[in-house]
Amino acid sequence: MIATTSGVPIVPPAPTQQVSTDDVVPRIKSLKLPSIDLPKFNGDPLQWETFRDIFKSMVHNEPQYDKIRKFFHLQSCLTGEAAGVIKNSGPTEAGYDTAWNDLEDRYGNPRIISFCHI
Repeated sequence: MIATTSGVPIVPPAPTQQVSTDDVVPRIKSLKLPSIDLPKFNGDPLQWETFRDIFKSMVHNEPQYDKIRKFFHLQSCLTGEAAGVIKNSGPTEAGYDTAWNDLEDRYGNPRIISFCHI
């Protein structure tokens, strides 16, 4: 029912629509971002920390990837000397762990990194 005042109809305001976070969250999760290429690492100790952090964020720490897939991603990122470090590791769960630990041992040594800065 619309009331009138002096012959001018008074229209009630339209009800406001409540937006719940339940409606917004799926839309945010389905937002398609451009793909990011995995970085390459050639064995330069000064580049290890950057490579390690990006690779860990994009692959290593992702629970939806099994270790065999992680191994192939890691292998595809390595060139030169770094590729040689993991050449004896195979595409197995143990192989991924061995390959990652070998890279950490070789390039994550703080003395090597500080020596390279001299």
